Amino acid sequence: MTTTMPFPIEFVIPDGWRAPSAREAETPDGVVAAVHPEQAATITAAGELMAGETGLPEIADHAIAMLRRSGARVEVLSRTEVGTPDSPGLAQILLVGPETVQCQAFLAMVDVEDSRKRAVLRIVLTTSRDHVEALVGDFQRFLGTVRLATGEAAQPAPRPEERPVPRHTRAVAPGENT
Repeated sequence: MTTTMPFPIEFVIPDGWRAPSAREAETPDGVVAAVHPEQAATITAAGELMAGETGLPEIADHAIAMLRRSGARVEVLSRTEVGTPDSPGLAQILLVGPETVQCQAFLAMVDVEDSRKRAVLRIVLTTSRDHVEALVGDFQRFLGTVRLATGEAAQPAPRPEERPVPRHTRAVAPGENT
């Protein structure tokens, strides 16, 4: 599936999830990429082209501030910088209010034509505290399929099992080599 923000991305919707209906597709948080009908969960994608040196931690802080400005009580449960200098990422898990959890992934990709610019993606799983453990694996598999659309005759994005999950889309387990 392809979605367009300031730049198009491609991804594969995980099994058990579905594409959003027309009324579900747009939210203030971005474009809804996938809906889990049984678990009342969504995966949203937002992105922007950025110039300058704003780091992913500052961008993540801004996302938290926006939630708080909307009146939500937000607690940061975890935050991890991942990836490489060429392909940095940041993952954070937030408790929003008493029962909603957001797993947020921020991914930065340098523009191949102008290294002073980069695309920054924010991909968010939103679900209840009761369902987050059951859905986080789907979210990680989803992240493993996200890529910038090239504009070429679109080849379908590979299924998650067809390629390894990029290192910047998951936390490294204790003792795992990085």
